[in-house]
Order: sequence, then structure tokens, then C-alpha cells
Amino acid sequence: MLAYFNSFGVPFHYDDIYYLRENLQIKSFDEFWNWLSIDYSTIFTGRAFLLFTFYLNYVINGLDVFGYHIVNLLIHISTAFLFYLLLAKYVYPPTPIKGGSNVSQAPEDITPPSPPLNLRGGWEGLRGGRGSYDFVAILPSTLFLLHPINTESVTYISSRSSVLSAFFMLASLLCFFRATTPQPMKGGSNAPSYPPLKLSRILDSQPRGGRGSYDGSAGAVIGEKVHAGFYALSIISFLLGLSTKESAIVTPALILLFDIYFISDKGKNIKSRLKYHLPFWIIIAAGFFYYTGYITSPAMYDRAWQTHILTEFKVFVEYLKLLILPLNLNIDHHIKASMTLDPSVIISIVVIAGLLLLAIFLKGKNKVLSFSILWFFLNLAPFMAIRLNDYMAERWVYTASLGFSLFISGLLMGLTSKYKRIGVFTITCVVISFGILTHMRNEIYKDPILLWTDAIEKSPKKIRPYTNLCASYVERQQMDKAVETCKTAIKKGSRQTETYINLATAYFFKNDLNNAESILLSMADAMRIKSDKSLFEIYHYNLGSIYKGKKEYNRAIGEYKEILKMSPQSPAALGLIAECYYRLGLKDKAEEYSYLATKGIPQNGEDYLMLAKSFLYLGENRKGIESLNKAIITDPLNGNIRYSVATLFLEVGNPDGAYKHFSVMAKLSPNYSPAYSGMGKAMLATGNLREASKHFNKALSLLPPGSPERKELLELLDKTKG
Repeated sequence: MLAYFNSFGVPFHYDDIYYLRENLQIKSFDEFWNWLSIDYSTIFTGRAFLLFTFYLNYVINGLDVFGYHIVNLLIHISTAFLFYLLLAKYVYPPTPIKGGSNVSQAPEDITPPSPPLNLRGGWEGLRGGRGSYDFVAILPSTLFLLHPINTESVTYISSRSSVLSAFFMLASLLCFFRATTPQPMKGGSNAPSYPPLKLSRILDSQPRGGRGSYDGSAGAVIGEKVHAGFYALSIISFLLGLSTKESAIVTPALILLFDIYFISDKGKNIKSRLKYHLPFWIIIAAGFFYYTGYITSPAMYDRAWQTHILTEFKVFVEYLKLLILPLNLNIDHHIKASMTLDPSVIISIVVIAGLLLLAIFLKGKNKVLSFSILWFFLNLAPFMAIRLNDYMAERWVYTASLGFSLFISGLLMGLTSKYKRIGVFTITCVVISFGILTHMRNEIYKDPILLWTDAIEKSPKKIRPYTNLCASYVERQQMDKAVETCKTAIKKGSRQTETYINLATAYFFKNDLNNAESILLSMADAMRIKSDKSLFEIYHYNLGSIYKGKKEYNRAIGEYKEILKMSPQSPAALGLIAECYYRLGLKDKAEEYSYLATKGIPQNGEDYLMLAKSFLYLGENRKGIESLNKAIITDPLNGNIRYSVATLFLEVGNPDGAYKHFSVMAKLSPNYSPAYSGMGKAMLATGNLREASKHFNKALSLLPPGSPERKELLELLDKTKG
């Protein structure tokens, strides 16, 4: 698809760094299985099936983002196709003729069920063959496929949870009704055709027309048996949806809603079909019983329920605005919390209530439009019931946007039935506009700096975009811009721990160790550092690195030992302690902690890096080289790890290996001078003086005048002239 063609090179963003790039659980089946085995409740709360798909991605193409984007796009296309099948089969089916055969040609005296807009019936201009009815099902699927608001769900790799859960939800619906509304036999007979498997019987009270009669509202045959295979697939799809994203919990409610509207003759026969729905609700009940604490105890997000619910009313209306006019899309929306019934909340409640009343009014006149409204709000209901970190995210409206697409296509088809040329022109313009806007949005996702700059422009009062922009500048080795961005965030009132950590990191790489230290010490009593294990370890790791850089090794050891309180088997902390003891001349202590590091449990690239250093220090070079390679495999896009690995290869007498990693580092950070000086050192070690000189000159060109590193580089450059 052209709209998403430019998304295949979009890098890892945001949560992708933690969940994919740095996550060992997708890089080894043993790690994945160990994680899953720790607590079987993670089958749902940990989104096990979602994680498994990322593991398969990693097995096939490592951390090459191309493969991840291809899979996301294929799931998105498949979801749209399932949506089309659901509509074509049960919402806009070929109209049957009494006497037995389903024909694609709609007879003049039969009005298709639920025309899109014309409330009194009549599809003038749309009759004339099966293709007419196919198009009514194709249009909403196309609008959903191309709508720009779904860019975040498809292009932001971690949002596969939204795309994949929607796929399983629609698969569950389609399989459920394929199982419980048997199909007419080929050859024109309305007698139902069944497989030999039998799950249950419909109650004795048969629908109108007797056994095996056609239900005009459903476009299907009501019989006595169900297809056990499809029924099982429906339940399995539901469970897979739950293990992909918790919002799939609404699937049984969606099945019931669809059944009432399109299968059971406007709900008249729903009582006889409730037995088929019951297993799904039992699964939900069991899930609620077991996961009550998980669902109702958001310890990290302590906003009041009243505030959450009132604010979500506004969010629902914001989603509608973006769906109608997708021109202000943003990866990090800023929504002002509402603690009372302020005017914006009242207006939002009125809009929502008006739409729900419209759904009730349209039920007897145009059930497709009525259904699409209820589908939209039903899919947003979980976000009203659970307090998450944010109030609003575009990826959360992915499944709800199916209802919007169905509603808009109904209006457009209604327009076309009355004014064919105007309708066709409008549909063409909408489809093309959606495709262009989606393509344009993907261009912004291609660069993290551009993405977070865009978020700052659209959410200037929100701090997180500044913090993430700062982190992006640090990764690009643009430290001056990183410092400036973090300072702006602090001026705007940022109290986020990450802002200060990123600012200290930028100062550290600028070799301004005193400022880096003061920034970290100023936040020593921050509650999040004390309560969040990850931040606690990052804080003490960074402070230890600062003291190590200042050659205050005893203070550095103290900071690294703080990490051991949380992670006693951390190879990174143990290895760094060993390195500090070595610098202090305490070789026995250095050997002791190096040995402990080799027995540690690596969790990330930094761990493998220090594991390698420990093995090399103990003279176990083979294991050291293996650990260096694992450090790269674990996090190949981490420039700091890549640079450290290259330096170690140079130290152990492997200049070719060093050059390889320094050159990759130069590609990751084209303006990072040490990468080019490292390439020069590697070439100098191999005797290639010409190449060494070229790289040293490049490194010099990237250093500011008066930089202390220039002296060393000039000395190395002199060696190339010998």
C-alpha cells in the first residue's frame, strides 16, 4: 500500500526501546518461556501472545525494523479484510428470494436490509448485481484501512497490540456467526448444510418459517446445530485477543450487539441464542474474579475516579474530532484534567448523549448507522473503566474507528443513492485524502527528533515530549540541543525524574561532570527513584559513572553497591565494582567481583558488556568475546554499547572487529567524533596509514576549537605521516 510504503524504515520509538530493542524476552525462547513461567497470570496481564509475535519477528529478522512494520501492516490489512467479510456476509448479504436460492441480483421488489442513509428505503442507482452490494462492504473497510488516525497503531511498532487484538476480535465475531448461523446449501436450497460435529441445539421455539427457514434480517439460515469447529475458533480468537490486549474484553458484548442487530431478527430470537453467548461471559467472569486487583488497583496513577471519568467524556469527543478531521494527529496528546462539570465536560456529555439517542432513534429506521454508533462507544468503554497513564492516545481508538468508518460510509452511500456523481466524487476525495494524510503522517514517524518536535508543537504544555526529545538528541550525540531541551522542560515546571536523568546524561557526555553530579544529587529524594526499580538502578548507575569519571572510585563503588540491593546478580554493577577496585590497585577485590559478575544473570546489553570485561580481566578471552557479541546482539542500536565493544576489541588486539563496530557507530551517530577516531586507531593498528589519516581528520573536523581531545588526535595524526 502506497499510504504505508514510507513507514517500513521508521525506527523504534518511545516504548519500542524498552519492549523491543532492549527486551531480552523477545530475543530468546528460553527467556520468553522463563518470563511466562514466573507467573501464569502474565498470559493476560503480560500480553503473552503479543510478546510471542515479537519473538517470532526477532527470530526471522533480528531488530531490523522492516520486518516488524511488514507484520503490523499485514495484520492491519487482514483486519480490514475481516471487517469486509463480516459486513458482506451479515450486514449487506445478497438478498435471498423466497423459494430457496440466494442470488446476487437484487430484485426490484426487495429492499436490501438496512440501506445506509435513505431512512425510508430505496437504493435507486445502486441496484444491479452483486458488485453493488460488495461495494457497500468494501467502502467502510477501505476508509478504516486508510484513515490517518490509525497510523499510530500500525506504524508505531509497539501498538501492534491494538491492531492484533482488533484482528482477533473480528475473527471471533466472524467465526461465532459462521458457527451459529448455518449457511444455505449450494444449488439454491435453503436447507442448512452442517458438518458432522454437533455442539448444541436451539430451543424448541423455532423462528418464523419453521426449521431451517431464512431469517430476512440476518441474511442467514437458522438451524438446529452449530459448527463446532468455527465455534471453537471463535472462543480461541477471543482468548488470543485477551492475551494481546485487555480491551478485547468487550468482544462478547460486541457479539451480542451484532447478534441483536443483524442475526436474531432485531432481537426477537435472541433468547434462543443466548446459550451460544454464555461461554464468552463465563470467561469474562472468571477473568474479573482472578484479575480484580490488576484491573482496579492502579497504584501508579492516583487520580480520582471522578476526574478520570469526567475527563474521558472530553477525550471521546476529541476522538470524534480527529476521526472527522484528522489534521492534528499527535503521538502525545495533552488533555487537561476535569475535576468538575466544567463547560467542556457538559458539552461533551451532551454530544455523547445526543449520539446515543440518535442510535436509539435510528434502530428501527437504519440499523447500520445505529449499530455503528454503539460499536464506537462500546469499544471505548474499557478506557472509561480503567485508569491508564494517559487520558488519550490515538492507538486506543483503533477498533472503535471501525464503527466510525461504517457510519461515514453509510452517509456517503446514502448521498450516492440520491446524487450519484456528487456521491462518487465525494467518496473519491475522502479516500484519496485519507491516503495522502496517512503517507504524510508516516513521514513524521521516520525521525524521532521530528516526531517529538511535532508533539511539542501540538502539546506545548506537556512535559514528556521535551523529555523524549532530549533523549533523542542524546542518542544522536547532539548534547547541546539535549541540554537546551531538558532545561526548557524544567522551566515549564517538569518534575519528571526522566527529565533530570536525561539532562545529567547530556552533561556527562559533554564531560561536564560537576553539573551532571549536581543535577542527580538534587533529585536524590525523589519518590519515583525510591519506588521504581528501573529508575533507582539508572540513577545510581549514572551517579556511579560520574564518580568513576572523576576518579572517585570509592564513591563510585558505593553507588554501584546500591544497585546490588535491588539486583544482587547484576553483571553490570558487579563488573563496574571490579573495575573500580582494579583502578584502586585492589586486585584481589577486583578478581572477586569479576568472578561474581561472571556468575550474574544478564538482563540487557550493559550486563553483557560488563560480563565480557569480567571474563577478559580473568583471562577467559573466548567467553569474553562471546559476551561482547551477545552485548551487540542484545541491543545493536545502542551507540554506547557499540562504542564500548569496539574499544574492547581494540584492546584485545582485534582491530578488524573494532573497525566494524566503530563504523556502525559512525552510521548511528554521524556527528560523533570518537567513532571516527576509533576507526582511525583501528586502521593505524593494521598499518593502513592512509585510511587512518582520513578518519582522524574527520574526527578533528567534528571537534570544537580548544577541545582537549584535539591534542590526542593531532598526535595520532602525526603517526600516520611516519
